[in-house]
Amino acid sequence: VISHVSSEAIRNKLRMLISIWSVKSYWILAQSFQCGVTNDYSEPSQLGCDRWAALIAARQLQKDSCIVVNVGTAMTVDALSASGHFLGGIIIPGFYAMLNGLRAETQLTCSFPADYHSFPRNTNDAIHSGIIQGLLGAIERMHRLISQHNSSIGNCIISGGGAYQLISYLKIPFTHIENLVMDGLVIIAQDLARNEEH
Repeated sequence: VISHVSSEAIRNKLRMLISIWSVKSYWILAQSFQCGVTNDYSEPSQLGCDRWAALIAARQLQKDSCIVVNVGTAMTVDALSASGHFLGGIIIPGFYAMLNGLRAETQLTCSFPADYHSFPRNTNDAIHSGIIQGLLGAIERMHRLISQHNSSIGNCIISGGGAYQLISYLKIPFTHIENLVMDGLVIIAQDLARNEEH
């Protein structure tokens, strides 16, 4: 069971690599409904399959409404209702995408190490702290929006390689799951196996 959101060239390389095994591969696409999650996207299949797998895993972990955050090259913050409806979500550049954008479009440079401070007093720390603040602000704002939409709100569920840059600064209740997308793929695989048996 494969979640792929990169280029077609990488998809073709993956196809070639897995062709050495005599197994049936299943490339997931977001569905209108799967594994207890209803997809309210205007065109359900346009939702990234990584986001879909993460939402399915989050639904198994928590039955209250929540936000599901994946921090990588891009950061996604998705809203999931207590009834399992994916309400929608946002996509913003991740830490290094923001940093590279600043480097490409301005004269600012940032060297490491740089530290997070509430009130930075040098350019390196100002850039580092500004990016962290921007990412945290997006998460906390989406948390506030879903709190206004639902009376009961559970933890923010956060995952992805960039989550470690943020979790020590988050001011909302959260659960850190190391591999939320992978957990979702396992749930989807189990569901597919059950359906094939019937």
